[in-house]
Amino acid sequence: MQRPFKILVKYASRGRKKRFFDGLDNIFSTCEFPDRLLVLISLDTDDPEMCNDEVKEKLSTYKNIHVCWGLSDNKIHACNKDFDKIPENFKDWAIVCNFSDDQRWTAYGWDTMIRVDFNNVSPDFSHYMAYLDPDTHGALSTLFICGRKFYNVFGFIYDEQFFSLFCDNLAEDVAKHLGKYHYTGYQIYQHFNPSYGYERFEPDQLYIDQQKIGWDLDQKLYYKIIGEGVEKYLERFDIKSLRKE
Repeated sequence: MQRPFKILVKYASRGRKKRFFDGLDNIFSTCEFPDRLLVLISLDTDDPEMCNDEVKEKLSTYKNIHVCWGLSDNKIHACNKDFDKIPENFKDWAIVCNFSDDQRWTAYGWDTMIRVDFNNVSPDFSHYMAYLDPDTHGALSTLFICGRKFYNVFGFIYDEQFFSLFCDNLAEDVAKHLGKYHYTGYQIYQHFNPSYGYERFEPDQLYIDQQKIGWDLDQKLYYKIIGEGVEKYLERFDIKSLRKE
């Protein structure tokens, strides 16, 4: 039997130790094949909540993670960075998921479900795979999942022009424009964003700052790009391999 292809989970966090470790435990307690999974973690050296001996000692007890310490300019930079530090034995990953510390996998075997969907819809790993986010009523999937071929064309999770918000809207718009968007229609995760009314995680200063800038600068940037047209935006990239046949 063919071994399950590898899934890379990108996980960046700052100033949220408990939420971070709860999320990390959730990843491994709900996946079916942890040995075919790598969590690529990006943490900041100027974050005293995370950059300390206690956290580093706890991280050393986990398998199938790779921790990268450095400095992040903003949330999107943190999501995009450290792909050049992926260990040699995992450079052949096939799918990437961008996980946040306010998200939780809700379906056991989510990794198998994702593999099955790619096998059925995108065996060449060229698609953006969207799952039901009940709080957006299916209009937006806030947990980024794509195949390696899709990722390689752009070289990032989210466009680095963004600070925090609306980057996921653009990612879906681009995938749809290219005919590389697939909506599964079922739920495998929950996004406990306080803006949806969830009380599981109280808004902290990081969240407040991200929301303020996101609803100002990021929103303006998004509508500027959409106003000029997705086709014009795509002129920056070599998209021939993703064009809808």
